[in-house]
Amino acid sequence: MTKGVSFPVFLALVAIAAGFVWYSTLRMPVLVASHFVASGVANGFMSRERYLALMMGVTILLPLLVTLPLSIGLNNPKLKINLPHRDYWLAPERREETIAFVRQQMMRFAIALLLFVCYAHWLVVKANEHSPPTFSSVSMASGLLVFAAYVIIWIALYFTRFRQVPTV
Repeated sequence: MTKGVSFPVFLALVAIAAGFVWYSTLRMPVLVASHFVASGVANGFMSRERYLALMMGVTILLPLLVTLPLSIGLNNPKLKINLPHRDYWLAPERREETIAFVRQQMMRFAIALLLFVCYAHWLVVKANEHSPPTFSSVSMASGLLVFAAYVIIWIALYFTRFRQVPTV
């Protein structure tokens, strides 16, 4: 069986991230610099309440939209899953383990996405501590590179798992 994060633990991580966004946003100015040009200069602003609503939506809904529809869909035995060697991996004796692995991969991706969203939010929080607000484009680019590297590794692990059929 595939080991990994259980769904209740995943939901707890989403709740912790939402708490982090909520608490850190309350400490921001009434008018939040929320959009920045490449040089880091703010060119878009919104009220703190509107920013909080937007970030809470992104922090909670995005990871859930990545995991819930797929997880629910995987309960349908007639669902067509695009996997290399699909007939082998979805044979009745291996289907449960295959489905568990796919669910784990989606939760791992959703957690990485959640961490990236929290990191981007933290950069906005830090930018708003300055007057005038100044965003670290270098930090954002670094975060994007780390996230992109994770996604590449995530994809490689996913397809490597199903690429070859074990020989008996």
